Amino acid sequence: MTAAAKTSRPFKIELKAGVPQMIEQSSEFVFVEQGRDLVVRCDSVIHDGVQAGDKIRPSAPFDRITLISAYDQVIRIRAGWGDWDRLIVSGELNISSYVTSRGRGVEDSLPMELVREVGGSVGETPYLVGTVEYVSPVETAADISGGAFWFVDRYYHYGGSSDRIYTFNADTTNGEYIEIIPVGGSVGDADLLQSLGVAVTPDGTVFHRSNAGNLYTMSMGEWNVGLVRNGVYESNHYKNGLYYFGGRLYSISKTGTQIQSVNTEGGDLRNDAAINNASASNICGIGNLVWVDGGGGAWGAWRCYKINSDGTLSRNQSEDILSPAQTSNVRCFSPDRLHCLRLPGNGTMTIEHLTNVTTYGEIWHQPKGDPARRTVVPQFEKLRYFNSAAGVSIKYDWLGAILGNESSAYLDYLTGYKYENATVEKEISSGTQTFGYRGIEVPEFAALDGSEIRISILPSYFDQ
Repeated sequence: MTAAAKTSRPFKIELKAGVPQMIEQSSEFVFVEQGRDLVVRCDSVIHDGVQAGDKIRPSAPFDRITLISAYDQVIRIRAGWGDWDRLIVSGELNISSYVTSRGRGVEDSLPMELVREVGGSVGETPYLVGTVEYVSPVETAADISGGAFWFVDRYYHYGGSSDRIYTFNADTTNGEYIEIIPVGGSVGDADLLQSLGVAVTPDGTVFHRSNAGNLYTMSMGEWNVGLVRNGVYESNHYKNGLYYFGGRLYSISKTGTQIQSVNTEGGDLRNDAAINNASASNICGIGNLVWVDGGGGAWGAWRCYKINSDGTLSRNQSEDILSPAQTSNVRCFSPDRLHCLRLPGNGTMTIEHLTNVTTYGEIWHQPKGDPARRTVVPQFEKLRYFNSAAGVSIKYDWLGAILGNESSAYLDYLTGYKYENATVEKEISSGTQTFGYRGIEVPEFAALDGSEIRISILPSYFDQ
């Protein structure tokens, strides 16, 4: 080995965790300008724990340099002939406005401040959750509307085209319907193409409410539609659902302000309970309980009402439930599950089987002063919290929730955060190095309900 000229050259290398990086370079020294916790191999000579400022000069020249890091980082070295040195001061001398990260080296931008308001509540609440089954393509687009009911052991969906009924097994695993039942009869009502609700009695009599406000009936097994009465409901009435109990048919008024009912002849229309929610869009029930959805929003609160012995309704708040808003369009209960039908936009129907679980409160976060962009996350495990004169403080992984990264990858972009609990305001900073570079973890911490969390983070985190 000879050296034509006593020179050295710099190298900038992006190391991935545990992946060796080789440089073919005849040299007599290696100087590390940037990097930490490195394994440097010069031909067969291994040096461990090498960091910025270290210089390696083996007893004999070498032709190959192998570099290994236990984690992702960007390093800079100089290798070659002659000599090289540079004074490197380690520590927190805040004379530089740049930030050093573990995985990307020195950043070319300064941290930004992210301000979020946070909070939450505690308490047990029933919540519906379950599986989604994709169903074979519908025969016509109108079939996603209509109504649904549960009878004996299966789910019946009366398609919006009103000439067929789809049936589904309660325990379907492949989403396929059992059969399509043709519906006969001549009712002379073109608006049956917009079926809005179907209910069934214990003896198998099926009632159907049309968009024109008319009421129809048919018997299971015969499936021939016959008119009960015209003009029972207001026309162009787009509130879904119909439920039978105790000789009456329950539905939502066109204005969304009442649960109303009629008898099975379509007469004696009465308002049974005020709901005062124009966005309510569906009613369904089981036994002597009916639920009305909250309409809209990321999470819909379903309010429960009890049907009393005289047919009137009373509020039964203890049976309120939460249901994901995407479970929309057509719903019905079986004895232990809520079955929901919707159109996901790919020409198929989707069945969702939802069972009751319990949440233990919720946490939320939002941009400062912007409740319209609030993110609410129900909690399925009990929250740790404490009360004080200042309010409730909830212990949680707040930074992971806000930054949307449970793997803690945000740590190599984070340079500080500040929050308030019920007793003190706390601020934690990593100076001109990221938390990831310095090996600092962010624990769960208790933040006061309605308080602010200020996060100092490199803008490049949001470019991933």
